[in-house]
Amino acid sequence: MAARNSRPEPDIEPVRVVCMHRRRGAMASRSGQERQREATRGPARGPASRGAPEHLQETLTALRKHCPPPLPVVVKLCRLPDDLDGQTIRNPREFIIRLARQLDENRLVNVLLHEWAHCLSWSLKHDRIYDDYEAGKTSWTEYEAGCHDGAFGVAFAQAHVVYTTKVLPTPDEPAS
Repeated sequence: MAARNSRPEPDIEPVRVVCMHRRRGAMASRSGQERQREATRGPARGPASRGAPEHLQETLTALRKHCPPPLPVVVKLCRLPDDLDGQTIRNPREFIIRLARQLDENRLVNVLLHEWAHCLSWSLKHDRIYDDYEAGKTSWTEYEAGCHDGAFGVAFAQAHVVYTTKVLPTPDEPAS
């Protein structure tokens, strides 16, 4: 039996949660193992490109074209816990954004912009923050503050500009 703190086998890729976008007032009451299980659990159904609201798909296409992150991004509509609107997970090959399928289309787009900003602003610092949080070395508040730093703010602004200039109709153009 492997020691509790031993490293994973080489063929098992580390998965790190970059962000868990909680509704206001929601507390992180689950253990690290439960959060990791939630992070790696598959979606209830396929990716956002199948069955997603048209506005969400249009936003995703614009983000991929005009502000691509350093790794590919997979977006999934999932059943998430009631206190969780979205989540960004990073593995060595890609980011996975999980959006709560029960949200209305406007909220889905807002959460997508938020999670996309995490993909744009990700750095090794975020991995260390997550590792410290999982090891109990830092609090949920410190984890959230570390994930929502200045780089995140700039990235969110970049994603929002793409949304407002490439997706939303201009004043001369009627809304679709």
